[in-house]
Amino acid sequence: MVGARIFYDPSRSYDRMLRGHMNTIKPLHLRGAEVDTLIGIGKTTRFNWQDPKSPYYDPTWPLPIRLGTRKTVYIADEVEAWLKARPRTREVLGVTEVA
Repeated sequence: MVGARIFYDPSRSYDRMLRGHMNTIKPLHLRGAEVDTLIGIGKTTRFNWQDPKSPYYDPTWPLPIRLGTRKTVYIADEVEAWLKARPRTREVLGVTEVA
């Protein structure tokens, strides 16, 4: 076809299509710092929970997955399941209440 123009239409771009849904896509993996922020703990606490030699060892804590020599991630669903399995406690006027 002579004279036919092929052009890029940004309204049909895959990136543009996903742009409106980026907040609803759940990540599969979480980096250590993201887990710390999500739960509200420090890096040392996370390391103690996964170290069998530590007095704070938690065998229910999800173990990390090594993706390379320097990258370690946690499966987001496992972290969420761990959070949901923990008992909820809150302190109201000095009285500890378990929900």
